[in-house]
Amino acid sequence: MGLQDPKTNFKMVACIDPVALAGAAATVDGASVDTKGFRWATFIVQAGVKATTITGLSALIMSDPVTGGAFATAISGAVFDPVALLDGADEQIGRIDCHKLDATTSRWLRIEVTSVGAAPTTPISAVCILSNSEDDTKYQTVSFAFGV
Repeated sequence: MGLQDPKTNFKMVACIDPVALAGAAATVDGASVDTKGFRWATFIVQAGVKATTITGLSALIMSDPVTGGAFATAISGAVFDPVALLDGADEQIGRIDCHKLDATTSRWLRIEVTSVGAAPTTPISAVCILSNSEDDTKYQTVSFAFGV
């Protein structure tokens, strides 16, 4: 299997299952993503049609050296455009070069989405696609149910 083979070169992580982000200043933390062995981490956030009371929506990528950590450090520049997210019924994509991160402090990544406004309800979801595996068989964790 070569590097172009999606079965061995990509890992997909459902960070935030579809959920209605509700409440003033509500925050949803995504699942921890282990970047070990991958060059790129591409996060995709999808926001559905927003409630009329929501005045802001932000998404950023946090890092930590261990899974289950505090995730107190934001990745510099890894902030999604809040105006575009607020438009609703849209998706935003952000890509991180994991080779530029310090693996001792930023091996694990997590997306955080926060709302601003009076009791807003906005459907959101997020996924991370890890790609360009250093070892195209060692990190395979995804199996595909169908092939085209």
